[in-house]
Amino acid sequence: MKVVTLIPFWDKYRYENPELEGLDMMSLGGKALINYPIELSNSVKLISETYIYSNNQDVKSCIDARLRFSLLPRTTLLDSQETSIESIIQRFLKHVDADIIVLLHAKSPFVGMITLSECLDKILNDGYDSAFSARIERKFAWFDERRVNYDTKNGTPHLAGIKPVIIETSSMYIFTRESFERTGTRIGESPYIKAVNSFEGLVIAEPDDLKLAEFLLDSRFQIADE
Repeated sequence: MKVVTLIPFWDKYRYENPELEGLDMMSLGGKALINYPIELSNSVKLISETYIYSNNQDVKSCIDARLRFSLLPRTTLLDSQETSIESIIQRFLKHVDADIIVLLHAKSPFVGMITLSECLDKILNDGYDSAFSARIERKFAWFDERRVNYDTKNGTPHLAGIKPVIIETSSMYIFTRESFERTGTRIGESPYIKAVNSFEGLVIAEPDDLKLAEFLLDSRFQIADE
């Protein structure tokens, strides 16, 4: 089974907050964010190739020369704001021979090797067709102005008595080619859900998230040095 990593990159993507323009090339811990998913992919022996899928050659200038990756050009048609991730995956698979795809993003710098390896193992050995990282929250949840996981008929329940909600972190998705081609989505019919903590599940979607990432990174180093 050939396993490859797909890292989509488009430096002109327009975030709601203009301060995040060029996010993947912003610095965290002294290096551009795009380095983090490449480092992670390189650390997992089962992954044979790491692809940055982009038509921007400039991304190479901010990647550590020691890292192993291939820059795979993509059509500019995929650079539309309306382009779905499924369209990107579908076009990617036309150019790359792979049985399992690991989808990573620069905006999620703290996904760990153990987490990724565990999810791969579940697909390779335990019959799952896909896997993704998620936060499992045992909290009072609402959606569309309605309670999701509790009611108050007999008073507000204790937190321990409510069902947790599962929230995709959008940090990591792994899926088989067969599953994607069958369902058209990165989450198949038999997914493994990997619970991650707040640190590993952090997604940089606002300027304050980048500041928090810097704080967490500094704090982890200090703890490791003790």
